[in-house]
Amino acid sequence: REALEQTATDALSLAREQSALQDRMRGATPEELANMRSDEAALLQGARNMADNLSAETAGDQGSNEVAAQVGRAMEAMQEALDALESQRGDAPAPESAAEEAVAALNQAAVMAASAAKAPGEGPQGQSGDQVTEQLQEIAQQQGAVNQRTGQITPMNLGQQARSNQLQEAASGQQRIAEQLGQLADRPPDQAQPLGDLEALAQEAQALAERLAGESLDVETLQRQERLFHRLLDAGRSLEKDEFSDERESTAPGEFERNDVEALSSDDLGGLRFQLPPTEELQRLSPAQRQMVLEYFERLNRAERRAGPRGTIR
Repeated sequence: REALEQTATDALSLAREQSALQDRMRGATPEELANMRSDEAALLQGARNMADNLSAETAGDQGSNEVAAQVGRAMEAMQEALDALESQRGDAPAPESAAEEAVAALNQAAVMAASAAKAPGEGPQGQSGDQVTEQLQEIAQQQGAVNQRTGQITPMNLGQQARSNQLQEAASGQQRIAEQLGQLADRPPDQAQPLGDLEALAQEAQALAERLAGESLDVETLQRQERLFHRLLDAGRSLEKDEFSDERESTAPGEFERNDVEALSSDDLGGLRFQLPPTEELQRLSPAQRQMVLEYFERLNRAERRAGPRGTIR
């Protein structure tokens, strides 16, 4: 379960970085594209590491195998983007097209990993919380499908009427997402409270539906759709973690022995080699983003603690 949850987090992070690199590719000069090869290679290596970690930590069950296969498809698209950046021949495919495929594949891998991590019989207690989490995951999958549809419209070079039909279908799908989010946001306060800015997500989905209905499809629209997809995934995973936290907090404390507080040793003081960002910076992030940052620094410091002096293992 932990390996799948980590894969979902890592896949989302890689998708964001790949999407940002894709934006830089648009309209870039050949020299600028050449300078992006190292960035794309680093992302591909990150995907390889993610696949290796998943393989090492899971028992090869069907859910894990399906996630691994999806990660493999993302790696193929990333390799195609890297090849396009390296060749840059006139007849070579545009690197941004392969990068777009990689973003979609990574997003799908994140959805699959998050779903696989929630095994039958496990997860938060309370049927309402389970239902909301599952609904958010389903809505995120729908958003990913709409994103894929809109991302394919421009490269298809459709005629005006065909393009209009495609945009109207995408607008209908985006409108359905807005309506589902609106229904979730209208839940009783005690059930909707953990969802935070769900109403804002519904409003953003509605705004995107109106842009598509008005046949406004530009880079900004695609970027906003991508951000909405990530926020939906983050909201579902954040809700699941909040419910686990609530259950732990409901346990009544037992008796304990109070010990004297000892002074910290030099090793203790040096325990956090990689310091967290300032509190004011963390507070500017959403709860899901803040959790991702904290988990990232925790992994860094945990790896550092396992290493002894001069890189030896303790």
